[in-house]
Amino acid sequence: MTKSSPIELRESERIIEVFSQYWLRFGLILASLVVLFTLPFFFLWPLFKLGYFGLAIFAFLVFTLAVLMLREFYKWRNTTLIATTKRIVVKEQRALFNSITSEVALTTLADVEEQRRGFWQTVAGYGTVILRADGRTDPIYFHHVGRPHFVRQMLLELRDTTPDNVTELTGEWWWDRFVQLEGKEQHTLLAKARSLMGEDKWRELFRPYPDA
Repeated sequence: MTKSSPIELRESERIIEVFSQYWLRFGLILASLVVLFTLPFFFLWPLFKLGYFGLAIFAFLVFTLAVLMLREFYKWRNTTLIATTKRIVVKEQRALFNSITSEVALTTLADVEEQRRGFWQTVAGYGTVILRADGRTDPIYFHHVGRPHFVRQMLLELRDTTPDNVTELTGEWWWDRFVQLEGKEQHTLLAKARSLMGEDKWRELFRPYPDA
């Protein structure tokens, strides 16, 4: 896994998009914890008048709330849905030392659903994306994602345009693979073929008629 890549990429695989949980929900949770974090400071003098016992209470409250804020930030930062050219990976950080990673190959992705529950999810425009795959009984959930409709549409389009799922109009697998490459990748592939064939055969290949 490279520094810029959140997952270990496979051969000829590249990341299309990385989705995080909705920032507004995380912001509201963090704001609530910040308010609670400041409360012990308002009672600083009464607590200190209790001596070591009051000091211990103050230190415990501040430390606990600081850990909770760090925990929520770490969970939000490391919970992601990663769409690549071959699969969809969901990384869920449940606690500081508890995470779950699930993945679905695009070739087995059966359906993607979106779900919004309650007033805040409807108004703020976030919800849950549900992945269902062939051969897998339990769906994979990615909670609290912004614009779930957009995420659903993108994942379905990615599934439908992956080379193994594209209808072979020409009947040749190599052509369907070639047209899925980006312009730079096509140029690199053709340059390699030209080098292997040699200049004479390369020119012969692109003549419209043998005697031209």
